[in-house]
Amino acid sequence: MDEGERERALQTSLKTQKDGTPFDIEYRITTPSGEKRIIHERGYADRNADGKIIRLFGTAQNITARKKAEEAVIESERKYKNLFENNPLPMFVWDFETLRIMDCNEEALLKYGYSREEFLHLTISDIRPLEDIPTIGLKSEEVFGKLDKSTWKQKKKNGELMFLEVSLHSIDYRGKRAYLVMLNDITEKLKAEAEIKSSYQQLQELTSHLQHNREEERTRIAREIHDELGQQLTGLKMDASWIGKKITTEDKSIQEKLSSMISLIDETVKTVRRISSELRPGILDDLGLMAALEWQGQEFEKRTGIKSQFQTDLTDLDPETNLSTNIFRVYQEALTNIARHANAAKVETKVEQENGHILITIKDDGQGFDLNEVKTKNSLGLIGMKERALMLHGELTIESKKPKGTVVMLKVPLLSGPNKVPA
Repeated sequence: MDEGERERALQTSLKTQKDGTPFDIEYRITTPSGEKRIIHERGYADRNADGKIIRLFGTAQNITARKKAEEAVIESERKYKNLFENNPLPMFVWDFETLRIMDCNEEALLKYGYSREEFLHLTISDIRPLEDIPTIGLKSEEVFGKLDKSTWKQKKKNGELMFLEVSLHSIDYRGKRAYLVMLNDITEKLKAEAEIKSSYQQLQELTSHLQHNREEERTRIAREIHDELGQQLTGLKMDASWIGKKITTEDKSIQEKLSSMISLIDETVKTVRRISSELRPGILDDLGLMAALEWQGQEFEKRTGIKSQFQTDLTDLDPETNLSTNIFRVYQEALTNIARHANAAKVETKVEQENGHILITIKDDGQGFDLNEVKTKNSLGLIGMKERALMLHGELTIESKKPKGTVVMLKVPLLSGPNKVPA
């Protein structure tokens, strides 16, 4: 025991003690085992007629655990205050019952533009736009659940609006239930996102416009090739046949040359029809989307030797030109990718109507591929397919695993009625 510490504390207390009042002291001791303890001693001094102390009596209590707990609380409060005051993000505390702001750090004052005295006279209703105040209400029991980890629209002292990402916590503050809020200003971030979204939308509109113009040009060229060049070749063949009939010479070489010319003209006519069909299949305009898709599958099978199976119950579906064209082009690109990369033996295509959407599924039994590898290579074919889907307010999904083949699914919405589609 440190008798000196106890004696000093006792003498100091007794000097200020009045008659009949107890002395109250704290001191530290060290036990024989070396343990440190804090003792609280409370008692009375019995004095004689001259005021001299005859004896002391009272109680002594080991308060080491309580003192450590108090010190821990003080240290915790110190750390909290340090974190609160020096946090680079705005923070403030408001009263659960009254919504009055009870405390704030310097960053909050800088963010809102108030002095500390002004800010501590506000409620959280005062820093929100008028149109948002009804969403808070008084008695913020429901506010905590609604606003935790959300985005707030707030106003500064000068009326300027800002958007803040909120982290909200329920705490006990100075004996009252309160909310501690930490704010992250995302105003500029949201502006940048809006600008990017607007730019992307404009880019999509431009892409759609260019695609539309491109399809119109391809249609015009296909018709000119088919009508003009086709007619001229037909006329040339008729003339060559007429000449063949009029020639009376027995020279077989001339007859053979004419026959060769007519055969060449026939092959050229076939080539013209093929080029015209690739630019814009006439069947798409004449018989509609379903017939064009089935025809394209048959042509794919003839050209590649890969068996093509087409299935649909939508015999009366007649989408407008823009939708038909883009679906057809996606189907063309999917078949082209299968021919180039899949090493498949069979392709199955299914077209159906589901929950107001046209759903087209193209499945092959090829070698499949790694989707992550394709993403890093920025395949223009796949990008083009996805862009066409977005232009139609639809979506394109691709599922593929080595070596289990690939499934391409195109889903685009119908607006109203069985045949109405996005323009």
